Amino acid sequence: MSDQITMQRVANAKLWAVGAILAGGLVLGAVTNAPGAIADFTLARFMNGSSVVQETGVAPVKIEPIAGSEISRVTLSQPAAQRLRIQTAPVTARTVNGAERLTVPFAAVLYDSSGGTWVYTNPQPLVFVRAPIAIERIDGDMAILARGPAAGVQVATVGTAELSGAEKNIGSLGE
Repeated sequence: MSDQITMQRVANAKLWAVGAILAGGLVLGAVTNAPGAIADFTLARFMNGSSVVQETGVAPVKIEPIAGSEISRVTLSQPAAQRLRIQTAPVTARTVNGAERLTVPFAAVLYDSSGGTWVYTNPQPLVFVRAPIAIERIDGDMAILARGPAAGVQVATVGTAELSGAEKNIGSLGE
């Protein structure tokens, strides 16, 4: 009987030791990730309309309303575009089921709160303008469009959510 109690105590001690190691790892992970969390917070601040200005004296994002529309032109500084890892791809014209169709990577597609579909075109370096699209269907990682920007127009495929947040001033952190 005493052997069973001793074995149970050893098993409990092992469980406590494993728990302590795991808890220590979580604490260490949280402490060592603090610089990354601070960088993420800073990134969120400048993308959300705050007054953060880079060392060059240039704001990371400039929003210019386009007259006669609810759309704004979003211009990023070079460092901001690099931080967001902005990537683009061209709208392509492809033959799909015997018909010529425009296609974009599905990663470029944004949905608004009312179900509208959009892409961010890239008419000039570091400049992005939201453009409406009509999706015929999704085929894997490609969106086949019924209507959209012309073939060859560059659209953002990475960083689209951040562009949308900047354009709409979403998440300004109360500033």
